[in-house]
Amino acid sequence: MPTDSRSSSATSSRPLPVRIRAWDGSQAGPTDAPLVTPLTGGATSPDLVASVRYRLRGWNGHRADPVQDTRQALKELRHVAGPLPVVLVGHSMGARAALRAADDPQVRGVVALAPWCPPGEPTEHLADRMIMALHDEADRITSATDTWNYLTRARAAGARVRGVRMHRGRHAMIRDARLWHRLTTTSAAAVLGLTSPPCSARYAETAWSADPMDASDITLPGH
Repeated sequence: MPTDSRSSSATSSRPLPVRIRAWDGSQAGPTDAPLVTPLTGGATSPDLVASVRYRLRGWNGHRADPVQDTRQALKELRHVAGPLPVVLVGHSMGARAALRAADDPQVRGVVALAPWCPPGEPTEHLADRMIMALHDEADRITSATDTWNYLTRARAAGARVRGVRMHRGRHAMIRDARLWHRLTTTSAAAVLGLTSPPCSARYAETAWSADPMDASDITLPGH
């Protein structure tokens, strides 16, 4: 499990922004930076997807280096592509970084996969955000109980939250990977208002709750 005392090893001394590929095929940004490419649509429907590569290993205490990298990527995206609504998707420490960076005005919400949410992790900045968290309670690296407690605090802070209890996959999410992927994409689309959030007949009254629903109860669109 990543810890605040973990040592860092630099791969670059500068913030690592993103490289943007425009609709006409032109590109802007450093050649070694993560690439943002069109997901769907065209110039009138600019849906983009990108990944962020961290400059340093580990969380590194109060510096919270992954959060700085995430904020830098959001800044570069805003500079190149304009003010787009954003959903952040992160796994483990990456989910913690995404949740910390969710106060960015572009961010609509976060899809957190097996997130690292230690007790006391701040949630006050999540008001009006949508937070979806998927976690297998057999995960031995990060704690699903901590995740459900985090969602309870986030809801009290004014976020719309939903936890999904995965029955396989543990931390690496390899088993049932197809289901993890489908729930992740559906959740991300829901944050952007493109579809309804994952729900089931058992939770038909509300799609938003701090109580986790079982992944096996969820009916996805088209199924």
